[in-house]
Amino acid sequence: MLQLLFLLMSFGVMVLVPLGNSAYQLSYIEIGLLLIFVIQFFRVFLIRNRQAKVKKNDSIYLFLLFLMIIYSLISYFWSISGITSLVGVTFFIYGFIVVLLSFFYDFKLREYIIANRILLMSLTIQLTINFYNSGQFSNTIGSYYNIKIFSSTLLGDSNYVSMFLTFIFTFEIIAKVKYWFPFTIISGLSIILTMSKGAILALVSVIAIYIFVELISKKNKNKYKNFFSITILGLLFIIAFTSSSLGKQTIQMINYSLNSGFSAGRDILYSSALNTIENNVFGIGYTNIDNPHNFIVEGLRSYGILFGMISTLIFLYPLRHFFNLFRSEYNPVKLALLLSYFGLVTHGLIEIFFYTTPSIIWTMVTILIIEGVFRNEYHDNSEL
Repeated sequence: MLQLLFLLMSFGVMVLVPLGNSAYQLSYIEIGLLLIFVIQFFRVFLIRNRQAKVKKNDSIYLFLLFLMIIYSLISYFWSISGITSLVGVTFFIYGFIVVLLSFFYDFKLREYIIANRILLMSLTIQLTINFYNSGQFSNTIGSYYNIKIFSSTLLGDSNYVSMFLTFIFTFEIIAKVKYWFPFTIISGLSIILTMSKGAILALVSVIAIYIFVELISKKNKNKYKNFFSITILGLLFIIAFTSSSLGKQTIQMINYSLNSGFSAGRDILYSSALNTIENNVFGIGYTNIDNPHNFIVEGLRSYGILFGMISTLIFLYPLRHFFNLFRSEYNPVKLALLLSYFGLVTHGLIEIFFYTTPSIIWTMVTILIIEGVFRNEYHDNSEL
């Protein structure tokens, strides 16, 4: 089920639905999720006559998402965006549906890993085709942004897609589950194709944290082996990155941004959003106009101080498991999921991600998988 859902997600928008002066981008994953929900509901409750299983902590997400649905609807009455602000309601509705689905359909860890690999392959193929058709593989003379425009897929542009790719790369290289090596290589090459500065910075920070955790860990008997393997793979990635013209362009832009403070206009958007928050403590309703490229600031701007914090809590709540990570037996899958998600959250501080329909569906599935792993629902990792 997740395999089909994530594959549909990679195909992006299915049709544009007129909405006020704008249009709602109805994506394939929305249709897929609704159909799967209806089919599973009838199969479980009407055919098999089973009861729903409400899992610990998952009900918390259901409650928080319900609060955000209600407040998003209410904020429509004072929103500056009018009817288009109702797009923000759909994010939380789909998140709510994902959690509700988990009460009568078990999301399997193995299924989730395979689904992410299918997503990876679909995005990689799309990136490769776009570069090949544009002639950029043979001719990469041009400015960073002129080349980067070809780093797009049906799902979204390079920066958006890089969020998924960085998560998958981090998980594969840390968890080292079955067939991890080829998917680590593929995801690493795909990150290079996105030419995303944020992806590289997020990846470096997460890998640095992982190495630190491995070195101080007393419960992991293979920590030096893991350190050696990730060092070798890291060197291979650096060589591939610095040897390619795409990588060189990206490095130049990273150096320029760090040395000059260049933020591609994000500082102006960020400052404008803070002023809006200060003058509208109840929020202005959802709008993607002048998006601050920071999910915390975006939540506060759209939903106000209180409900902006509640919205942010939905995405930050899984990180509480860091406190439990060192109290239990060493588990590379737990560590991989948590560090990958931490990298995603960090990346979300400089890119648009969580407040889109495909993102929140994928994110809520990921959060539920993390919760399941820390409930020790997946006892046997041998099949991975």
